[in-house]
Amino acid sequence: MARPSRSERAGAPKRRLARLAAVQALYQIEVTGRPSVRVVEEFEHVRLADVLEPVEEESPVSPADTAWFARVTLGAWTIHDRLDPEIARHLAPGWTLERAGYLFRACLRAGAYELAECPDVPVGVIISEYVEVAHALLPGGEPSVVHAVLDRLGRVYRPKPDAA
Repeated sequence: MARPSRSERAGAPKRRLARLAAVQALYQIEVTGRPSVRVVEEFEHVRLADVLEPVEEESPVSPADTAWFARVTLGAWTIHDRLDPEIARHLAPGWTLERAGYLFRACLRAGAYELAECPDVPVGVIISEYVEVAHALLPGGEPSVVHAVLDRLGRVYRPKPDAA
């Protein structure tokens, strides 16, 4: 699993760091088959410190929002069976969620969870944050695909009321 560089973590907001860690935790849950609660506990006690290692000794990164990390990780994993078919419907023709890599799936699941279950967070914020996470973790064109899929999901989970 790729680890974002120090410069990619410098100045990142607390929730972005929580989202980054949530995607990594979702990856670990799926790859290892370990219970989500155990993985979250491990991240909170050990791995979050690694993800949030200070960029410079004089300039530590803000700590992640650990409550947001746990909410997104546990929430996304708990309802991934409901999220996955909706995500799959919005992939490009010929693509399947199974064909996508673990980190790619984790990024889409976390973003879809926030779109579906966190109405207090604006759609644009969710999309831009997960695109940034995708840039830190995924190569090539995947961040663009994350953007496109989450944009489509935003219209499903947060439809705009018809203008009268």
